[in-house]
Amino acid sequence: MFNDRPHDPRLSESENRRLGELEKQLRASDPELEEALRTGRRKPGNLDPVQAALVGIIATPVILIASFLGGPVIGVVAVAVALAVLFARVLLTKRSSSSGPSAYR
Repeated sequence: MFNDRPHDPRLSESENRRLGELEKQLRASDPELEEALRTGRRKPGNLDPVQAALVGIIATPVILIASFLGGPVIGVVAVAVALAVLFARVLLTKRSSSSGPSAYR
């Protein structure tokens, strides 16, 4: 993640030592984060914020139009459908080890 880089000359020796300790603690406490930062790949199964935003951008006008034309019950159904699509997307991402292009890769 942080590799064994030279000490920062702008920091004192004690600050460099403390930074090294913090890096070791982070590696030990969250190996998945360390792996993700080292490889540049996120853990499979996490929802890609870009995909979530796209679903939201598409779903919002559809929900509004459905609410105005069909009433509040249809609006609630439209919200439920949008949430189901997002939930299905998360499940599909968890099952595949390598999903499509992402902003994180």
